Amino acid sequence: WNFWAEEARTYLDHMGVPRHELLETFIGTTTPQPTDVADKIARERLRLCLRSWKIITGVPIVDVTLRHYWGMPDIANWAEELAKVSRFLKQSGLTFDELRELLDTEYVNGPDGLGVNNVAVTLLPSEGCDIDAKTLTGLTETNLGRLHRFLRLRLRAGLSITDMDRIASTFGKTNIDDVLVRHVADML
Repeated sequence: WNFWAEEARTYLDHMGVPRHELLETFIGTTTPQPTDVADKIARERLRLCLRSWKIITGVPIVDVTLRHYWGMPDIANWAEELAKVSRFLKQSGLTFDELRELLDTEYVNGPDGLGVNNVAVTLLPSEGCDIDAKTLTGLTETNLGRLHRFLRLRLRAGLSITDMDRIASTFGKTNIDDVLVRHVADML
């Protein structure tokens, strides 16, 4: 979070001039074009600071690991602990219904339900209502990296899980990158 950027956004919003429109007007018309002007405008549309942009687009940040993004303690088996549905719901902020919705997406399990890179994330046991007895299978660190970026982007964009999945599928994306984030920002 960047206090100064947020203060500028708030001030400009009160004046009826969203910061992204100001950037589009002044930076977007300069020649030569700055190389990252599209990223800056997308960041402003989504109200992201540079660090949040890097997290969502998967750019490595020094001394920050995937475990940190999920808010997990420094234990050897943190991914196994996160595979417990009760823990996953707590760390992700999802409801159980939202978790089911997430598992039904093409982004998580592919159009055929076999998973991305043939690793499906599934809920076991699939029946029953005891959340403490349920676990997620196929929850690899690669999948966890993709999931946290998907969930962060959908929250920032104010989209439902299904709508975020449709956008990713429309643009043929199986991973969140700067191109997809720019497309999402352009749609808002």
